[in-house]
Amino acid sequence: MYKDIYDACNKINEGRSTLSIVDLGARYGEGYELFGVNYPEASYTFVEPSDRCTPNIKNLISKYPNAKLRLIDGVLGSKSGKLEFFQLENDNDQSGNLFSDRDGCYGPSTKKTVNVYDYKSIFSQIDFVKCNIEGAEYSLIEGGFFDIVNCFVMEVHNSHVPNKNYKNAIDLLSSRFDLTLWGNPHYKYCFINGIKK
Repeated sequence: MYKDIYDACNKINEGRSTLSIVDLGARYGEGYELFGVNYPEASYTFVEPSDRCTPNIKNLISKYPNAKLRLIDGVLGSKSGKLEFFQLENDNDQSGNLFSDRDGCYGPSTKKTVNVYDYKSIFSQIDFVKCNIEGAEYSLIEGGFFDIVNCFVMEVHNSHVPNKNYKNAIDLLSSRFDLTLWGNPHYKYCFINGIKK
């Protein structure tokens, strides 16, 4: 499924001058090898709060010493600070759940604290974003992050985020982006591709 999504990302970007790519919820950084390597001149930023995933991203960065790769070891927000999040103990590649432990329904989790970096102090414009951050996408949408984005693919959650569903995201993004939904929007999550109008 993820390879299909990245293939779609590459198709979206055909003919575009992609200079800045951001991978929110980078996990092991596999998105770079599926997508970012097709844009050798681009700067590629991994954003990942999980201390289980970041060593793999650092290894990936070492593997491509000539590429413009960097890791933000934390999360992005509309202002700097600290954030508590929950990491499942039995899932070694999950980025992290930033809003609650979902009452333990997916297994035992550990609470951690990570740095929040103000995205406005790091980026002025982003050509492409992959966003898979387990429900925290709503805070970035509402915090204006996507105002500086030209196109994106995003996993949007339709359940277990209090008072939010995929329609909230669509309503907030549709005035600025041409949107395409992937998957069943009535399931617990779906994917949205967006290209700035």
